[in-house]
Amino acid sequence: MISLQRIRNDTSIPRKYRSPSKNRHELDLMQRHLAGEEPSERHWSAAKRWLKRESFGKCAYCEARTDTVAHGDIEHFRPKTIYWWLAYCWDNWLFACQICNESYKRAQFPVAGARMTEWDLDDAVLSEIAGSLAPCPLDGDARYCLGAYWAEAKAERADLIDPYREDPSSLLAWKVDSIEEAVMVVPASRRAATQRRVKACVRVLGLNREELYRERWAKYVDLKLYVRVRAKLPGNDPLRAEIERKIESMMADDASYAGMCRYFVRRVWKLPL
Repeated sequence: MISLQRIRNDTSIPRKYRSPSKNRHELDLMQRHLAGEEPSERHWSAAKRWLKRESFGKCAYCEARTDTVAHGDIEHFRPKTIYWWLAYCWDNWLFACQICNESYKRAQFPVAGARMTEWDLDDAVLSEIAGSLAPCPLDGDARYCLGAYWAEAKAERADLIDPYREDPSSLLAWKVDSIEEAVMVVPASRRAATQRRVKACVRVLGLNREELYRERWAKYVDLKLYVRVRAKLPGNDPLRAEIERKIESMMADDASYAGMCRYFVRRVWKLPL
């Protein structure tokens, strides 16, 4: 898992997801909720290509390329079955593989604090609420700005890591098991909060499932070989520069398991790359 950045402009965020157009979609969402109906999946389908681009074609959770492990989904970070009013929230979406999303996470979302307050629609005038369920992704609606939304989200103290909101490298580390030929996700420190959160990510997202730790092992073996070859070459050798470019490409945003590679290169082997 690596940090991701949302692209916030008129091109990357279609008009229907922005104020004032999103108001009528939120009205539809509330009407569906009161009728006991599911949110419309068609609503978020147009966002998929932009979210996929922001995560470099990889699952935002496990960092496997989605064309390798499974087709990618638009994943609701806060599950829509619990946080129904955020089902159409742009800032609650990310791109994830079907295995992380459907086989493991599903509707799980452990928190250490109090959950966001659910909207009470029983006696409400829906047309007056429409537009206030979630913030406009371009922060163009003063009724519920992004700052207020993130303050509420932070108060929940969610166990799962949102790669758009925090740097996963401060929480995640990787442990090599040469006997099992596996590289496992582990907490980066002994702090109780870090231990709790990383263990939750491993459990809820399946980050140490066999197909992942085997693929990470193969990547690690290649990375370690490049590092060993680099160490044997003089600084002015053109091959050393080529090897360094290869190592850097394995740490690039669009590389699978870049977070793991960065961890070993920068924190374990302490190379200036």
